[in-house]
Amino acid sequence: MQFFAPKLNDKLLKKRRKIYRTWLYNHTKVKQRRDKIKYRKKWTARMVVSHDKRDQVLQRIEDETRLKPGDPQMFKYYQGTVKKIVDPMPANKMEIAKETAEKWSNNFLPPEIQASVATKKGLKYIEHFTEEMWRQCGMRVFMVTVKGNQPD
Repeated sequence: MQFFAPKLNDKLLKKRRKIYRTWLYNHTKVKQRRDKIKYRKKWTARMVVSHDKRDQVLQRIEDETRLKPGDPQMFKYYQGTVKKIVDPMPANKMEIAKETAEKWSNNFLPPEIQASVATKKGLKYIEHFTEEMWRQCGMRVFMVTVKGNQPD
């Protein structure tokens, strides 16, 4: 009685491995390509409150930790400070923030938020668009961007 499979020589073993490997590569699911960029953002009540009270959050972080806004070490305190501001908010203000979040998610953002998103992510959107036009259509896209003087 034999318990083990017969030994294969190296040549047959390599051939069989190659057959199995090619079969597996040919019969796996192909992942669909996703965009690297999300063009829309679903706003939450917490995001609305943190946007509205951004100055208060930054001031509180500066008072408690002596870190200036924009300092890389400041970001580890940001979420905790937002939580300290959002949690004690009354229910009616949170309800207003939820309605605002729903409005911003489904409709257009206010112009000042649109402007800040455009300055932060506009270049990335343009680069992604040009890459996709080249990849899908074989078209070269040339864009000129102008950054005007912004009031401080």
